[in-house]
Amino acid sequence: MPRKWKTLSLLTLSLGCGVGRTAFDPANANRPDTAAARAPEAGSGSASEVAPDGLAVAADTGGASVLDAAADARTNLPDVVGAPAVDAVADARAGAPDTAGPSPVDAATDARPGAPDMGGLDGVDAGADGKPSAPDMGRPDSVDATADKWPDAPDTGGADAGAAAGYADTGRVDSGGEGPASGPYLLTVTLVGGGVGTVTSSPAGIQCGSTCQAAFASLLVTLSARTSNGSDSRFAGWGGACSGLTRDCTVVLTSSTAVTARFEPIDHNLVFLSSVDTYTSDLGSAVAYDGQCNQLATAAGINNAAGNAYIAWVSDSHGSALSRLGTARGFMRMDGEPVADDPAAMIAQSQFYNPINIDETGTTPLGGRTVLTGMDGNGNATQTACSDWTSKSGSATGTAGCASCGPPTWYYWENASCSNLVGSVYCFMKTKTAALTITPQLGRKVFLTNGPVAIGQSADAKCASSKPSGTGTVVALRATTTTAASTMIDPTVTYVRPDGIVVGLGADFLAGTLTSGIWQQGNGQYVDDRAVWTGSNSPSELGTSASTCSDWTQNTGAVSAGASASTDHAWWLNALPWTCASTYTWSYCIEQ
Repeated sequence: MPRKWKTLSLLTLSLGCGVGRTAFDPANANRPDTAAARAPEAGSGSASEVAPDGLAVAADTGGASVLDAAADARTNLPDVVGAPAVDAVADARAGAPDTAGPSPVDAATDARPGAPDMGGLDGVDAGADGKPSAPDMGRPDSVDATADKWPDAPDTGGADAGAAAGYADTGRVDSGGEGPASGPYLLTVTLVGGGVGTVTSSPAGIQCGSTCQAAFASLLVTLSARTSNGSDSRFAGWGGACSGLTRDCTVVLTSSTAVTARFEPIDHNLVFLSSVDTYTSDLGSAVAYDGQCNQLATAAGINNAAGNAYIAWVSDSHGSALSRLGTARGFMRMDGEPVADDPAAMIAQSQFYNPINIDETGTTPLGGRTVLTGMDGNGNATQTACSDWTSKSGSATGTAGCASCGPPTWYYWENASCSNLVGSVYCFMKTKTAALTITPQLGRKVFLTNGPVAIGQSADAKCASSKPSGTGTVVALRATTTTAASTMIDPTVTYVRPDGIVVGLGADFLAGTLTSGIWQQGNGQYVDDRAVWTGSNSPSELGTSASTCSDWTQNTGAVSAGASASTDHAWWLNALPWTCASTYTWSYCIEQ
């Protein structure tokens, strides 16, 4: 979402037809002219001889009629001195010419009378074929109705063709069509990690710790991972047939299935974004929001036995959130990723590692969340926190942060009318005092220049002089009129800041969904939200002369710029116009 830099005013962007045929009548039973229907004509050989002839209008040849109804299925064909041209006894298609033997189409073996005879069984074999319209392959057709419970699926030569579609063979033919098999199937849950927790199932059957394996006839089984208040444990994610951090997982059973559930000790203070995003500005005090955090933590099974391990990151004139943390240090998200170590340095030095965008259930809400804080850009309590969180008046104001952001906009993003101030709160555990250390992740480096880059100055050179020790070739990540920034990004590569925190895959850069933000310079210094030269509407687009300050050579005009504290699309395009004359704009640098 667009950001407001606290020192500058910006314009924000939300940036056949068928022919019927009469049934074939081999005995001419339906012909109007029969021996019983016509009287014989006097004389020796009349023009029409009724006794042998089924069509009296034919000329008498003095013997057998030209058309012999007794043996001829199509009496309008001339007699060829013996068998009629078309033999109804052996011919399923009376309109087909006789080939001096069995008709080209043999009704005795042919499921499709219109198909040509292939010299043996017809091209379509109804006796062994579950799909009569399929050609015979010289063996039972590729679809075998006898063994196949999915008649439209190809026969795999053994197991039912339904298995190829993801359904198990039940050993019977399903004449009504194929649907999901019903099991039963064995589901096994394994608990891993050093923490304590349970996994239960719906339908009932699994109650793990004690019962961790059960057979289910149901296709869908929901597993729920839970911890207990006072256990000092957290759910750390699924493995096997389930994945992710969300505590509930639905398993699709098509065979015996295994799932792992990881529980870990809470060795640092947990921090989460409240799942409730409808808190208003009139709960009565900052401390009142502490109660809301503890209610959510208790419901999630991550509170202490007393139910008071959390404070809300909300300040008012009676005290700041920082003061209510006491001596607590070392803060991590529900997924175990670091947020901060020293809370004072988190504010004063912007040492903030990852956005607080996961709630107490392990869910990451979609989109940016407004978060009530009551703090200014320096982390101090404001004097206008909706009258100490007692007012929803339109004449009062209060400050809020952005849940997908970095320093300082995670807690100071906007100053809004209290009548419209509705959102979530950050909840910080306050019971742990162990220092938190970062385990750097491997990847190519991405960072900010050590200070601003003026138009006309080489941004590539500034990046090279700013890069951390051990970093390879780096370039300025910005567009020109001939080169899109995406040419410098490998979608499959993981990029990390100098501190080793993962910013995202290259594909995340292109999609505008960073895991964390680029708010650290090459020299290791964390900085507040900085305007950054980008030069286009997205990394995949070329810049224009107007959007790149004439390829970064002219300090007249206004251009596109990004916001370093953002993890959504605003990391690249936040505000317009941004003057080319600015001397307080950074550049992103990326390792090649």
